[in-house]
Amino acid sequence: MTRRRAAILAFVAVLALWCSPRVALGQTLEAPVGGASIPVGPGLVACAATGGWVLEAGGTQIRPPSAESAAGTSVVVRAAPTFAQCLQSKQQLLLIATGRYPVVEPGSVTLYVDEARVEAHGRNLKGAQLRWLGAGRSGTDACPEPKTEGGAQSCAWVVGRDVSADPTADTLRLLPAFAQVGEGQRLFDAQGQAVPPDGVPVAPARIIIGRLLASDSAIDLSVGRAELSFAHPEAVSGADCGVLDCSVQNKKLLVTSTAPVNTAELRLRLAPRVFLQRKGALDTTPSLKLPVLHCAMALVSGEPVKKNDAAKVVVRLEKRCLASRELYRFTVGDAPLRVVADADTDEGLFVALELGAYGQDQLEITARRSDTDAVVAVLSTPTRSLAPLRASLGLADSPRIDFIPTNRPAFVNVSRFGTDEHWQLVSLPNVYTAGQEGARMTIVGDADAEGYAQLQFALRSDAVPSVLGEVDLAIATDPIQRKIHEANVPVPLGPSMSGGPPLVEFKCGPSGKSVTLRPGDPINLPFSYRDSCRVTVHRQRLRRENGRQRITLSIDVFSADGAPRSEGRLKDTLEIGPGREPRQIWVQGVTTPFDRVVVRVSHDAGDDHYVAGSELNAGGPAVQWSVILGNGNVRLYATSAIPAGLYRFGDKDHSGLLSLNFAVISRLTWLTNDGKEGLIGLEGGVMVIGLANSVSTTGKSLTEVGVPIGLGLSIPIANRLQAAEASINLHGWLEFPISRDDHSPAFIFGPSISIGNVGANL
Repeated sequence: MTRRRAAILAFVAVLALWCSPRVALGQTLEAPVGGASIPVGPGLVACAATGGWVLEAGGTQIRPPSAESAAGTSVVVRAAPTFAQCLQSKQQLLLIATGRYPVVEPGSVTLYVDEARVEAHGRNLKGAQLRWLGAGRSGTDACPEPKTEGGAQSCAWVVGRDVSADPTADTLRLLPAFAQVGEGQRLFDAQGQAVPPDGVPVAPARIIIGRLLASDSAIDLSVGRAELSFAHPEAVSGADCGVLDCSVQNKKLLVTSTAPVNTAELRLRLAPRVFLQRKGALDTTPSLKLPVLHCAMALVSGEPVKKNDAAKVVVRLEKRCLASRELYRFTVGDAPLRVVADADTDEGLFVALELGAYGQDQLEITARRSDTDAVVAVLSTPTRSLAPLRASLGLADSPRIDFIPTNRPAFVNVSRFGTDEHWQLVSLPNVYTAGQEGARMTIVGDADAEGYAQLQFALRSDAVPSVLGEVDLAIATDPIQRKIHEANVPVPLGPSMSGGPPLVEFKCGPSGKSVTLRPGDPINLPFSYRDSCRVTVHRQRLRRENGRQRITLSIDVFSADGAPRSEGRLKDTLEIGPGREPRQIWVQGVTTPFDRVVVRVSHDAGDDHYVAGSELNAGGPAVQWSVILGNGNVRLYATSAIPAGLYRFGDKDHSGLLSLNFAVISRLTWLTNDGKEGLIGLEGGVMVIGLANSVSTTGKSLTEVGVPIGLGLSIPIANRLQAAEASINLHGWLEFPISRDDHSPAFIFGPSISIGNVGANL
């Protein structure tokens, strides 16, 4: 059963009373189950009892239920001055059975003010309610399940954070489970004795606070006095400030002194039963050590770096202290600090101080008047060591490089150090120059530098005024040594997608007629251009930031039948840097029309010459051109043929097998783009027939001289397009005899072998 259940039952009972026109709601009586009888009220008797309640003493008293299960229930009974008046009485009583009345051990009650809770030991604590009274507000918390150890129960209740720490304050009330507070409520304990309607007062045996001052800060005596606010002024009864004069006034600690001290120990006296809890220990006379400032001085550049020759700090002093920076001098102990820069702003006077290789774990800076040497301000702060620094370099097209480029800026990436701080690359004269491109740091090596270098970074603060933003708080060196040399970045060899001019071009043709070839687009040019073909490398188009280009150039010349010409073969690796004049490589070895020239150009990705060289295509050229030096649509040429096995179809005296013949033939056929002749051509010439004394079917001699005209199919088998070309042929001719009087034509069909190819392309 819960407190919510009791509230619901009470609400239902009250609602029933309100809805009845014959009754009037009176008081609410609350008593724990199993408790003694309680009085009904002056001049009243209870007419009847239900829900386990029992009438006693003639109805003037009523005993609460004894069953534990009745806790949290409520009933409504009629009340009257006498039993005789019960039927006419409209007065009603609301009876609420609470849980057993809780009993706490007085010495166990502990109030944790800053933790907003109360702890106690006792009996009957299950469901026990603790009501607290704060500044202008109150609240109640219940203990649903107490802890049981050795037969004793313990509970913790949540209270408001504004509960007073004053041991004399009446702020805590104890109520049994299901008890309610409010107007018209009468509450009784287990002995039937009335208790305060808002609960039994509970006085904490111990009041624990976690802090003394509202804020842990320095004692600012810059105006001759300082006021420190207490976190719980009601818990402090007095104070002792050592060499300083102090007193508790108006709930604050008032400090006055002109002593030139840097720190002061405050010892506070707490009220009875009030303890300060620090690191698990309780103290009734706590002390704390605070810096004493005659003028507020704050550290704005972060904790100083120790054991660093270039260490500096930036501090801020209030403008109300001294009129100008010249009136200050700064020391660490007896050692003076050099002022490297200062800035007078609306926020105060900012001063950058050079610490040098200070090596202690704690640093105390004293600001004094330069005229009287009086202490103006003192700043105490821990120091720190630099975390290991790691940096990396990269280019736009290569995220990570391991050297310092001399011909183009590289981006610098560095590990972050802390909030409101950053690393800034520092230039080293004659080694490298640091720069900035937007939000990114850049580095360029000196053009005359050689060897290896380490990067140096300055620690800078983002919290200081902009005029002091370049004050180096410390200097750190990246442990990695990097070589200094050019960054060789591969550039497009041919036409690029951006439309820029190509680095390498292939041209053929005499002056005024030169043709620039397009990569990957084969072309036919006149054979007369053969001595004017050249590869041009435009050094003047290279920029210094591209570095040196290592290019593999390959030139191959092939005859029309695909055979390579060794005299035209060239393969070389060129290393090209920026220059004023282009470099040209001439093509050689073109000897016959329709020779084909193939030029391939690629980057040499070996030996880590290029940045991001592994991304280059090592398996093929970057640019390739192809040109055939020769043109024409048809070819007319002469050849000698030895037809064998021809058959002559004519009249019966001139028909028969012609086993051996000799002919000089002219042939006209078409040409392909690569200079190959067509298989079929028009043929005509002079042929000596029947050299082997061939005879006709009638026995007549077939030996004669004739003129064949017709078609022939020719397949070259050797020396294609050369004067010594050899071919096999198949002919179909009309033969007109010229060595006999009878000039009747005949049809000749059969194969031959021809040697020679002397003619011209048309």
